[in-house]
Amino acid sequence: RLGSTVTVIEMAQSIGGGLLDGTIASTFTKILQKQGLTIHVNTRVMGVEGPSSTSINKDSKPDSPLIVKVKNDVKGDSQFEADVVLV
Repeated sequence: RLGSTVTVIEMAQSIGGGLLDGTIASTFTKILQKQGLTIHVNTRVMGVEGPSSTSINKDSKPDSPLIVKVKNDVKGDSQFEADVVLV
């Protein structure tokens, strides 16, 4: 990460999409959060808006941020800015 802000969007109830044992998923989530990652579970990406690019490299930086629109089962709709989105 090297100073980057990292946000994880997970549609399932826990990291691993239900493929990990509950205890392992919980422990893994705590480790990632302790390292500074923000994790949103029960959240779906509804869309990404902004300049389109098919590739990035270490020197690329978009002119304007991407807007990531998400929907959480409990909190509802929200959005945030991102420089890079990995799917």
